[in-house]
This record gives sequence, C-alpha cells and structure tokens, in this order.
Amino acid sequence: MAILNSAQLNSYIQNKAGEKVSVTSISNTQRINKVDTDIIVEKQAQKNWAIPKDAILVTTKITNNTDVNLEDFHFQDTLSTGASFVAGSVKVGSLEREELDPIAGFDLVATVGSLGGECEISYKILIDEYPEVDEITFASTINFTLDEKQFALTSNTARIALLNNEVYLLNLPALPPLKVATKSFTPLKLPTLEPLTTLTFTLKTKSQTALNLLKTA
Repeated sequence: MAILNSAQLNSYIQNKAGEKVSVTSISNTQRINKVDTDIIVEKQAQKNWAIPKDAILVTTKITNNTDVNLEDFHFQDTLSTGASFVAGSVKVGSLEREELDPIAGFDLVATVGSLGGECEISYKILIDEYPEVDEITFASTINFTLDEKQFALTSNTARIALLNNEVYLLNLPALPPLKVATKSFTPLKLPTLEPLTTLTFTLKTKSQTALNLLKTA
C-alpha cells in the first residue's frame, strides 16, 4: 500500500485587541508508491487438477495500484516439467497474440492504468502424455521501469495436481452367439389298467395245511 504523507500546522495569531485566534494549516498530500505491494502479479490456472494430455488455460493478472501508469514491460513465465506451452494460444486481454511465447519471454507494449488498472495475459499448457511428476508449477515475472527506477516482480507460484488416469483394456476372444435349442416332446402314453376286482392270498403253516382266502372287492 502506498504511503500518504502530509503536514498539519496549528498556530495562534493575536489580533489588535489582544485576542488569540487558532489557525490550522494543512499541506498538500505527497504519495509515495510501494511498488512491491502496489503492483500485484497474480498467477492462476483454469483448474487445480489435470490428467495426462489435458489442455489447461493459465492466466496472469497484473493490477497497478500506484498513482502512475505502468508503461511497457517484459513478461516471462517459468513452467516445470510435465507440461508444455501450446504455441499460438497467447491472449492479451481478449486480443489474440499468436506470435508471443511466454516461456521464452517477450516485451509487451501496453499501458496498465494507475489506481487500479489491470492487464491479463493468458495461454494454454498441455500436460504430457506420460508425466513423471505429481504436479505442475508455474509463475510469472515482469520487468519494468517506474519513476526512472528498474523493478522486477514475480507472481505467486500456481500449482496443478496431476491425477492418474491409467485405463487397462482386456482383449478377450470373440464368443459365438448364444443359441437357444428348442425341442418338442411327445407325451408318454401309458396303458389303461382294468380295475382290480379279486385278490387271492395263500398261507402255509407248519402242518402244511393250505388256507385259501378269497377276498372279493
């Protein structure tokens, strides 16, 4: 935050009648910019996680809270392993700047207005197909001249966690179509039995006497 400096003078003036009158005088306000806090460089990603081969939009927002315009600056990003810059994807505000490469760095002719002016620079990164890291990190640095002094400001470090999305496909042999067999059955014809009307039993005893029993139904 800028430092605001002013002075106030309180005095008494005596008139001809001998009365004292209080007089207060206030000077102009002198503003002293604190560049490292008044100019904010903020780095952010479209989302904080990704899977291999994802294309992620990343943005740098520059906010100028000083009382002077920020004129022209050098912009450069650092990008960790596991991802790469998508060529031709740079935008300054809504204006496409396909020729710019933020990883190599570039000089931007632009004006970021004083007391709250903003500038956004965005581009895409592509996650590697087989990254060997668990997260992607990146940050921005701007170099500029303000009040005839050279400054370099670096943003926060943004992070994207990488998720494992391995998919295993099993090659199974093709199976023949299932056939449902149908078969008709002829009912079994049993012979018709005549009603039983007479039962004959023969019993033998020790005396070898035959006993014939006749039972009629």
